[in-house]
Amino acid sequence: MRKSRKSSIKSLPLGVMRQEEYSRLVIDCKKEHSCLLFRDESIPLNLTAMFVPSRAFTFQQLKVYLTGFGLTDEEIAVVPLHKRPKIAPLGGYVVTIPLPQAE
Repeated sequence: MRKSRKSSIKSLPLGVMRQEEYSRLVIDCKKEHSCLLFRDESIPLNLTAMFVPSRAFTFQQLKVYLTGFGLTDEEIAVVPLHKRPKIAPLGGYVVTIPLPQAE
């Protein structure tokens, strides 16, 4: 029998980014790519959100960049702000990632 996709996602160990990796990501993303971190009542408490300008990355580059900091594809949620963010004047992505676990 084949497992359903829903049950396999639940069993993944989410939120395993270490504090050191999270700090490196925040500093690098802000300094090098002009990203903006933010919190909102619509974002669950175990997640943080950031705006990433489209001039910094393509969609695929962004996923690769984030996985380089210890995140898995399942932990990263990327939402383009426009259908074609590269040609939109204020285009970019809203990314939610889990907050690091306490060590």
